[in-house]
Amino acid sequence: MIIHKKIKMIKKVVSEVKLKFRKNFEESGKNYKKLLFHSALTLTITSGLSYVFGFVRDRVLTQTFGVSRELDIYYASFVLPDILLAVFVTTCVSAALVAIFSEKLNTSKQEAREYFYNILSIVSTILIILAILIAIFLPLLTRFLIKDFSQSDTELYITIVRIMLLSPILFAFSNFFGGVLIATKEFFFYGIAPVFYNLGIIFGVFVLAPVFGIKGVAIGTVFGAFLHLASRIYKGISKAGTPKVKLKWTHDTQKTFKLMIPKIFQIGAWQILLWWFVYLASSMSEGSVSVYSIARNFQSMPVSLIGISIALSAFATLAHLSASKNMLKFREIVKKKSILIVILTSGSAIVLAFLGKLIVSVLFGGGSFGADDVQRVSTLLAIYTISIPLESLMHILTRTHYALQKTFRPSVIHIIAILITIVISWCFKGFGIYIIPISFAVGLLVQNVLLYISYIYLISKKYEF
Repeated sequence: MIIHKKIKMIKKVVSEVKLKFRKNFEESGKNYKKLLFHSALTLTITSGLSYVFGFVRDRVLTQTFGVSRELDIYYASFVLPDILLAVFVTTCVSAALVAIFSEKLNTSKQEAREYFYNILSIVSTILIILAILIAIFLPLLTRFLIKDFSQSDTELYITIVRIMLLSPILFAFSNFFGGVLIATKEFFFYGIAPVFYNLGIIFGVFVLAPVFGIKGVAIGTVFGAFLHLASRIYKGISKAGTPKVKLKWTHDTQKTFKLMIPKIFQIGAWQILLWWFVYLASSMSEGSVSVYSIARNFQSMPVSLIGISIALSAFATLAHLSASKNMLKFREIVKKKSILIVILTSGSAIVLAFLGKLIVSVLFGGGSFGADDVQRVSTLLAIYTISIPLESLMHILTRTHYALQKTFRPSVIHIIAILITIVISWCFKGFGIYIIPISFAVGLLVQNVLLYISYIYLISKKYEF
């Protein structure tokens, strides 16, 4: 009898241990899943993969075409498609879509989904119409977009831009579904998309360029935009519901465009700045646009891997906290994330400044990319590293305002900073291409100071704790 009771007791203990182990295992699995798919680490890892493939992309481009006028034309052809994408898609997703979609998810999934497809339908329709008009009237615009290109180079530029105008339409759908993935913290499917985009460009260089030249790379870029969308659409639809075309002007539509308007001026000013840098570089020696673009790609790596990844992962949380009026927690997260961004990006900037020449030489040196090209890119990059922590901090401070649904202030501040940057680069253009990163850093410093003052004012005066 005693033995029977002991056996029964042992079985009970074993059963409890098994249950506890299973529970811990399942909980551990959930934690790992959250870490790998739904955290800032997810965005950092996927951004890192994107940059690995981005460097492969840049290497095959420079090895194939060198720092040449052809490559200048390819990089310059991004200006107009990027303006369309930024003004009508990035503004909507960053300034309105995530915040409003998150707010609606708290009350009704159906309303959130209807809102999403209505805005997507309106914006994509506007984009298609504008892309067609730009393609038609592009020959009249070229003198404002590029400088000192020959007639044959200008004709090639027009052809490539017309091909590239397909990409913002594909990116519109991809970035809208990406906004839903950010709002629902599905960071893996959001972050992996740029990897496929770069694969499309690499495909264009290896498979299409031998037949079509630089036009083949442009076709590969459009194919990459399609892959970008394909990698997000399945998970995006699972969160946003069955796709439907809706073109209704509702209260939420009006609210979206009201929030977008200040951001349109901000993003528009940013795109004007990028156009200005390309225009400025195109007036300099052959290959200057390529040198600027390659150095900028290096500079943007830690900004994306660290600054934007942390800001994006915090944005959804900040939007939810703002909606629930939990401003004490809101302020705490902003402080922690800002400090983390500054520490990590400053370290990255120091590493790039000292090891830039070695990195550029290893990644791009050889073939059509000579020692002089390595020197030009690495010197420009060394100056560009000053702006890494500044640009990274700008992203979290800007998204802090968006989460509070205050888009006017950061837009005005952004425009002021960009005007300062353009004026400095114009007044001191005698410094050559090196004035681009110098003026950029000065403008970002002014922007961060003003954004921080604005944030402190909003928290202390407009919201109760």
